[in-house]
Amino acid sequence: MRRHAAVALLAISQLCGQEQPVAVVDSKVVLLDELDPPQSWQDQHRAKLSTKEYEEWLQRSRGDRLGSMIWAAVKRHFCADKDCAPNEAEIQGFQEAMARMNRQRRTVDDDRLRAIDQSLARQLAAPEREKLEKEKELLIMSRDALAQGLPATHEYRMAEQWVSPWKFFRVLHRAYGGRVIFQQAGPEPLDAMTKLLREQEKRGTFAIYHLELHRQFWAYYTTMGHTFMPDGAKFLETPWWLQPQPKR
Repeated sequence: MRRHAAVALLAISQLCGQEQPVAVVDSKVVLLDELDPPQSWQDQHRAKLSTKEYEEWLQRSRGDRLGSMIWAAVKRHFCADKDCAPNEAEIQGFQEAMARMNRQRRTVDDDRLRAIDQSLARQLAAPEREKLEKEKELLIMSRDALAQGLPATHEYRMAEQWVSPWKFFRVLHRAYGGRVIFQQAGPEPLDAMTKLLREQEKRGTFAIYHLELHRQFWAYYTTMGHTFMPDGAKFLETPWWLQPQPKR
């Protein structure tokens, strides 16, 4: 499979002149300029960055784009015969958890607002009064935003954006096991992700021929330092929004 892809790359590169293919993803040849961000973004960053910083940003952007293309293909193959997509009950579970957390947050904010009002009713030095009034203003803005909520379609889309990766990662971890890392968006089964990528690379789902893009893609899984979660599997089986919440 890889030999055939290399032959195809050689033939296409001769047709493309100086524009060299950098990868193949699901039998599609990827050219370097296909990975470039929009020209308006390039112009904005070129204007505010040094030449070195701009080149580094451009390389990261290309790597991110290629990574997204590779993962889209890899997930399609892996999930073809697996239940990776969130169902309505899982979406609803997230929405109910968010509503419950918002109610708890409003209760905490209301308690704090009452305490601030009590403090403001007393004689205070000007700096302390100004500080409390600013905090009160921010709390009221936060409370009003929570009360208003999001449009139903946006709320559903946000739920999907959280539940979809969790569901995929849980299925992936059940298949491959291994260590789990902590990320802002939630736990990631790093070892399982690496095993899946290696497996799909051998099957010819993707190949990266550009040396720097190859290094950049695999760095996240092989050389970058990560914080591993000793109980990561627990948070993949039961996502954070369904975990017992600490008492306030």
